[in-house]
Parts: sequence; structure tokens; C-alpha cells
Amino acid sequence: MNRYPIDYQTFKETPFMGVAIELANNNPNSICQIAISYISEKTTLKGLVWNVKPPTNDFSLSTPRGITAETVCDALPFYKVWDEHIAKIMNWNILAAHYCNLTMRAIIDSYEQDFDSGRVFPANDIIVYDTYIASKSALFGLSDYTLKTILSHIGSDIDISSTLNRSMGVADLLHYLFVKNSVLVGYPKIMAYTANRHCFRQWVDCIDDDYGLQGDPCLG
Repeated sequence: MNRYPIDYQTFKETPFMGVAIELANNNPNSICQIAISYISEKTTLKGLVWNVKPPTNDFSLSTPRGITAETVCDALPFYKVWDEHIAKIMNWNILAAHYCNLTMRAIIDSYEQDFDSGRVFPANDIIVYDTYIASKSALFGLSDYTLKTILSHIGSDIDISSTLNRSMGVADLLHYLFVKNSVLVGYPKIMAYTANRHCFRQWVDCIDDDYGLQGDPCLG
């Protein structure tokens, strides 16, 4: 896997992947679906989605969106989905998420949910960009900074009603900010947040009172 920092002058693929999740319930360790998307050859948006079998029978949050216990009954647990599938396709050690604090907490908790196993999510190996913070730094005067509002503002027609499409929306948005606003270069605060949950407290000066509170964070 290629490593951050990047030689911005020579890369051929967008060096980050958008990520979106669905939770079965309000417990952050209950990821029941995860999607990863990226821009290929700087123009083509591609994505992959996996069902996940969480350690619960409570699907009260995801059932209205069509994901039930029956939907994921034959799926792998999250740590296997990550290790056997997602980790192998990450070209760079960089992810992007809308409200990444909430997304990464769920990813870490879902990966480590069986504490007796001793599994530790490789958080210190991953850089995470937050498209919420990036958009507030680069796009001024929007009525709110939900993913839906921002995508509409930049002219994207992606319908973010599904996990896969939300991840595509994140990838499309950060690509727009990167190309149009050089946001990854021009805003140092956004450049090097590690996924490690112990670093989340360092973001206090970057997160306002609206962070993650403008509707369901899974829908952004």
C-alpha cells in the first residue's frame, strides 16, 4: 500500500477513497454495511459495497433502509470484511468521510468489538479527511453542510440514499475540493488527521456545534 504524504505532481489515481457506513442500531459497533469509492483516471467514479454481520439482533436503525438480520445473515463479521477485502484494495493509506469522527469511531469499534480477541484496528496507519470540515473551510455561505446540501451546491447529481452512493458522494466531493480549491494543500488542519480515536480530542478547535448534528450522520 502506498503511503502518505503524496507527490501531488505525479499521481494518476485520486489518492483517497470515500467511505460510508450503515449501522444496524445506535451502537457504534453495529456496522451492517460499508462502502468504499474512488475516482479512477481522474474522471470515473467507482465503488464497492459489502454487507457485514454485526454482533446484534437489533436492526432498528437499518431496517427502514432495507438492511435486516436476514439481509446480512451470510455476511462476514466486520474485521474479516476489512482485513480480507477493504485493506487489500486500498491503494493509499487515506480515507475520506463526512463526519469522519463518527464514521471512524464506528469502524474502530466494529473491528475491535470482540475485545477478548485482542484485535486492534490499524488506526495509526490511516489518514482520514473529513469532508464536513473541508467544505466548511472552502465553501462559504451554505445553509448547512450536510452531504446532500454540499453535493447539490457543487452540481453533483449523486443520490445519497444508499451506502454505496454516499461513499461515492464523499469521493466526488473531496475530489472537487482537491481539484477546484486545492483544499488538501491549502488547509493544513485537514491534511493529517489520524484515525486513532485517542486523537479525536485534538479536533475540538476544528469542530463547531453543528458537527454531526444536522440529521442522521449515516445519511450526512
